[in-house]
Amino acid sequence: MNEKSPLIRACLVLTLFCGVGAVIVAISAATMPTVGSNSLVPPVLNTLVSMFGLSGAAFFLKGLGG
Repeated sequence: MNEKSPLIRACLVLTLFCGVGAVIVAISAATMPTVGSNSLVPPVLNTLVSMFGLSGAAFFLKGLGG
Protein backbone atom coordinates (compact mmCIF):
# COMPACT_ATOMS: atom_id res chain seq x y z
CA MET A 1 0.00 0.00 0.00
CA ASN A 2 1.11 3.55 -0.66
CA GLU A 3 2.88 5.36 2.21
CA LYS A 4 1.06 8.61 1.48
CA SER A 5 -2.44 7.16 1.72
CA PRO A 6 -2.97 8.04 5.44
CA LEU A 7 -1.95 11.64 4.74
CA ILE A 8 -4.19 11.83 1.69
CA ARG A 9 -7.05 10.34 3.69
CA ALA A 10 -6.50 12.87 6.50
CA CYS A 11 -6.51 15.77 4.02
CA LEU A 12 -9.71 14.46 2.46
CA VAL A 13 -11.43 14.10 5.82
CA LEU A 14 -10.35 17.60 6.87
CA THR A 15 -11.57 19.01 3.55
CA LEU A 16 -14.96 17.33 3.89
CA PHE A 17 -15.35 18.30 7.56
CA CYS A 18 -14.51 21.96 6.96
CA GLY A 19 -16.62 22.16 3.81
CA VAL A 20 -19.69 20.66 5.44
CA GLY A 21 -19.16 22.77 8.55
CA ALA A 22 -18.88 25.97 6.52
CA VAL A 23 -22.07 25.16 4.62
CA ILE A 24 -23.96 24.39 7.82
CA VAL A 25 -22.80 27.59 9.53
CA ALA A 26 -23.61 29.70 6.45
CA ILE A 27 -27.09 28.21 6.04
CA SER A 28 -27.91 28.52 9.73
CA ALA A 29 -26.69 32.15 9.80
CA ALA A 30 -28.81 32.98 6.76
CA THR A 31 -31.99 31.29 7.96
CA MET A 32 -31.95 31.93 11.71
CA PRO A 33 -31.73 35.58 12.78
CA THR A 34 -30.41 34.72 16.25
CA VAL A 35 -27.48 32.82 14.76
CA GLY A 36 -26.84 35.47 12.10
CA SER A 37 -26.58 38.24 14.69
CA ASN A 38 -24.11 36.32 16.84
CA SER A 39 -20.62 37.86 16.80
CA LEU A 40 -18.97 34.42 16.88
CA VAL A 41 -20.29 33.35 13.46
CA PRO A 42 -17.98 35.37 11.14
CA PRO A 43 -14.67 34.18 12.71
CA VAL A 44 -15.85 30.56 12.77
CA LEU A 45 -17.02 30.75 9.17
CA ASN A 46 -13.78 32.44 8.11
CA THR A 47 -11.71 29.73 9.82
CA LEU A 48 -13.73 26.89 8.28
CA VAL A 49 -13.50 28.36 4.79
CA SER A 50 -9.75 28.98 5.14
CA MET A 51 -9.12 25.46 6.40
CA PHE A 52 -11.28 24.08 3.58
CA GLY A 53 -9.12 25.83 1.00
CA LEU A 54 -5.84 24.80 2.60
CA SER A 55 -6.82 21.19 3.13
CA GLY A 56 -8.29 20.97 -0.36
CA ALA A 57 -5.05 22.26 -1.85
CA ALA A 58 -3.03 19.81 0.27
CA PHE A 59 -5.28 16.94 -0.81
CA PHE A 60 -4.88 17.70 -4.50
CA LEU A 61 -1.12 18.33 -4.26
CA LYS A 62 -0.53 15.09 -2.35
CA GLY A 63 -2.89 13.24 -4.67
CA LEU A 64 -0.86 14.45 -7.65
CA GLY A 65 2.32 13.12 -6.09
CA GLY A 66 3.68 16.32 -4.57
